[in-house]
Amino acid sequence: MPPSKVQRQAAINAALAVLPTERPELMAIGDSLFNGTRSLVTGRKDLTDNSVPVRVARGLGLWPNRFVAPDYPQEVLIDLEAIVRAYGPLDLLRAPAQNFIRDAAHQNATKWMGAGRQWSARACFDNVAIAGATTDDLLNANAASAWSAAQAAFTAMNAPNASTSAFVGAAAQFYFNINTAFLLNPRGLPELDALSQIDLAIARKPKRLIVSIGHNDGVFMRVLLGESKNADSRRQIDALPAQAKRIAERLKELPDDTHIYFNSLLKPSTVANLGPQQDALMNPRLNNKPGSGKYFAPGYHSKLLGIVSFSKSAMEAFDHYIRDTNIAVKAAIENTLGNSAGRFHYLNLWDFSDGLDSKHRDIEWPVTVRQTNDKVVELRNIPIGWTGNKVAGGLYGLDNMHPSGVGYQLMANHILRAIATTEGLSPPAHQADVQAAYAGDSLLTNVPRNWNRSFTGYRAAFSIAGALGLFKEIMKRL
Repeated sequence: MPPSKVQRQAAINAALAVLPTERPELMAIGDSLFNGTRSLVTGRKDLTDNSVPVRVARGLGLWPNRFVAPDYPQEVLIDLEAIVRAYGPLDLLRAPAQNFIRDAAHQNATKWMGAGRQWSARACFDNVAIAGATTDDLLNANAASAWSAAQAAFTAMNAPNASTSAFVGAAAQFYFNINTAFLLNPRGLPELDALSQIDLAIARKPKRLIVSIGHNDGVFMRVLLGESKNADSRRQIDALPAQAKRIAERLKELPDDTHIYFNSLLKPSTVANLGPQQDALMNPRLNNKPGSGKYFAPGYHSKLLGIVSFSKSAMEAFDHYIRDTNIAVKAAIENTLGNSAGRFHYLNLWDFSDGLDSKHRDIEWPVTVRQTNDKVVELRNIPIGWTGNKVAGGLYGLDNMHPSGVGYQLMANHILRAIATTEGLSPPAHQADVQAAYAGDSLLTNVPRNWNRSFTGYRAAFSIAGALGLFKEIMKRL
């Protein structure tokens, strides 16, 4: 049962004794899109230091001295990119690779637990967005409950003769909960144990708060699995306006001069994981794009898992459903904030992602970069790989669900434009160019060559291999 208003205020008052007294210029709360996750990898320094909130802070001149990013002691559980570089798809179906993945996850978890919650010298971070967080997690998940859940999951991971399925389920729970415990209370201070993400923001009173939440309330899994129908997902998405109202009730506790920038949901069909059932239709040289506002026939499937479900009409209907949900969420927040709604700024990521959608049409401003081999290539919202000597895709990582460094920079620039316009910044916020983002992306500048040659094989491995069920389970929490 969630704590009462009195209990929450008491917890915030207790936390003030150990939190920094200076108001942050910028704070971020939310989910994996702000946590910096790429290709399922969370917590690696090159990703954490290039998350959307850090890129926004850099554009505002706050990084690195006036914005504190999480200083993870290590990545959280697994590094999919490293595994793909080390093993081919057939290897992943064999016991040695599966045992390696399981052992690596266990060793990583053991290091996390061995630190005794003394993971950082800092009491708190300015970016506390948690991969896998739902709207309810934003409001209620705290370090104390997460630490208890992580301990239970670790015990289950160490159970003698634990089956693969039992280990996978426990590891997935460990992934979310150890990350939550670390981000919300990196030094294990008792005074911070009861605070959720939104509690921390209210306690610290940032001058700007950026929020990314809602994709894990039913949207993410449907895009991952290619599910056009899912009753649980529908109930979660239908509840988003009501959840937004609950969030807005808490946002009212922020100071009147705090600017709140709130991301909407992306347009589902623009995510790289959803594409036509025939891969060849996404080849730009064949000129098979359906055009603006149109969809591929006969339908779409999950490019990572190979599951077919969205018909052409179902894909269009789901896009429109999410667009209408965004409108309802915006109205719910503005109506709840009332007279203070003027400091609330809703950022339309549905239109933003549609504007970058070169999968369905030729766009007005293509995202182009110059590779290290001097080839100029357009980065697109399709699965990453290679076409000849050029990168294919490039706006998303290996999981087809989380953006690449370039994708994240484009999102950060979108937020920076809103901040500059809203606050009349002079000089305006600096928006980094995509070439710099590309050059700083360790995946785009070194895409695993075996990923492209054997992508179908990897897809089979992800769908079949027991140990790699871990990836699917973890993605339920992203």
